[in-house]
Order: sequence, then structure tokens, then C-alpha cells
Amino acid sequence: GKGLMIMRALMESVEVEPGGAGTTVRMRRRLTPGREGPPRPAPSRPEPSPAHVSDDEVRLDGDLDESAAPALARRLRELALARGNRMRLDLTDVTYIGSVGVRLLVELRDELRRGGGRLEVVAPTGTIARRVLDLTQVGIPLAPEDGP
Repeated sequence: GKGLMIMRALMESVEVEPGGAGTTVRMRRRLTPGREGPPRPAPSRPEPSPAHVSDDEVRLDGDLDESAAPALARRLRELALARGNRMRLDLTDVTYIGSVGVRLLVELRDELRRGGGRLEVVAPTGTIARRVLDLTQVGIPLAPEDGP
């Protein structure tokens, strides 16, 4: 339900043309000058994103992608259960969030709510995590930002 909004936010132009045989979508974005061929996929990390645990929060860094999400989801669920279904998750140092990472956050939020708990995410303005959460509008509760 957010596809067109994401396309428009990331592309220079988006054209949608409904037709008898289906809908045609044209997206345009200028690639870096002099670069040959299609863009290369982002490298994925073989190990899961580290979760750094303190008394008051869990801080993630690195990529929240398809290779990291399964192990990370298990770890976050264990930590949430140990904390009474309450978690403050700091995403300040996350460098990439794929759709599977967004899904992980939504599922964690929903599981904690069902258990009577709460998820609060730290994603300051200007970070990758904040940009992704703002674009997807999935309703992840954000911690208030300090400062002006």
C-alpha cells in the first residue's frame, strides 16, 4: 500500500498509465555520470547485525537486511520476553534497512503489544532508519528527540 509513495520519494519521475492489458509504471532516476551498466546490489553481511544490550535499551548497528533479520528477530524476541515485553530499540547506527527489516520491526511491535508491552524506537532525524520509517509510514512508535 505504500509502493507509489516510496517510488515517488526515491525517483526523479514516476508515470502510471492504466491500460486494457494492465498498468504500466515508468520510473526514472539519473545514475551517477560515467557509470556503466545497472546498479550493483548492496553487499550483504554474512553475519547478523550486532545487538548491543544495556539496562535501558538495545542498540543495533550495521545492516538490517535479509541475511541479518532471522537471527536478529530471535534475539530481539528473547530480549523482549526477558524485559516484560518492553523494549527501547536504538537504530541510530543502522546503515541499511530492507523491507524484511521493516517487517521485523512491525512484527516485533505487534508481538509486544499483544503481550501487553511496548516497543519504542530511537531513530533520530537524518538517520537511515528515520528516513525508512518516515517513508514507509508503518506506525513504529518513535522516542522523542532531544534538543531544539
